[in-house]
Formats: sequence, C-alpha cells, structure tokens
Amino acid sequence: RRVAIEALFVGYMGTLLYVVFSQLPVRPDDTRFVWASVNLVPLRTVVGIVRDFPTLVIQQVLGNVVMFVPLGCLLPLLVARCRRFAMTAAVGLSVSVGIELVQLSLRLTLMSRRSVDVDDVILNVTGACLGYLVWRGSHALARTYGQRPGALKDAP
Repeated sequence: RRVAIEALFVGYMGTLLYVVFSQLPVRPDDTRFVWASVNLVPLRTVVGIVRDFPTLVIQQVLGNVVMFVPLGCLLPLLVARCRRFAMTAAVGLSVSVGIELVQLSLRLTLMSRRSVDVDDVILNVTGACLGYLVWRGSHALARTYGQRPGALKDAP
C-alpha cells in the first residue's frame, strides 16, 4: 500500500511540475514586459479576476487551489512530521514559493512567459491546507469506524 501511495505522489509531483513549467512561447517583445508579469501585492490578481473576468475564476483561482490539494492529502500519509497542520502548510508554502522563484528566474532569462504572483502562493497554500483537512477528516472517520489509521507501515 505504501508503494502505491509513493507512486501516486511521484506521479502527482511530475504532473504538477509539468503543468507549472510547461512552456508558453516567447515573443520578441517580451523583454519590455518582464516586470509587468510579476505581482507582489497580495490578492491583487484574485480581486482583478473576480471583478473583471468572472469566467476565469474557476480556471485561475480554483485551479491554483485544487492543484495543491493532493499535496496536502498525500504528505501526511507519507511523512509522519506532516501529520501536523503547520508542517503540511509549511511544505505547501515551500513548494509554492520554490515554483514561483523558478518561474521568476525563467522569466528574467526570457526562457518562459510564465507570470510570478504572490496570489498563486496564497492559493496554493490554501489548497495544501484543504488537502490536509481532507486527510484529517478521513483519518478521523477511519478511526471512528475501526479502520486502520492513516499512518502507512512498510510491508515486511
């Protein structure tokens, strides 16, 4: 069972990295707009999308949340230290900030047109926290109904 969860985690991380780093074609005029695609003001992008492009809310806002829910669900299954909310949130924050920093470096070197946005970090961490709450709820249900708790033991 542990091997299956580990394989699922590796597949999830591979898919996550593919999605966030898939290339958008670079255009010749991109050099003039490098910093225009960087947002360091919390909730600026989210408020703008909700106000100006309500049809993009599901794709942009919920997409960033949903993308990190599996991280919050799988980490407590694989890492005992991540069975605490704060640790799972910290790992979600670290992964999200790491992704944004790589996207910024790719943007600055003109190898990608990905935007860098603090709102993505906020939404990603929210997703990881929601995933943790899903794990916590399923863990509580399993204990209530006599099932084995969410801790996975290595098979002999």
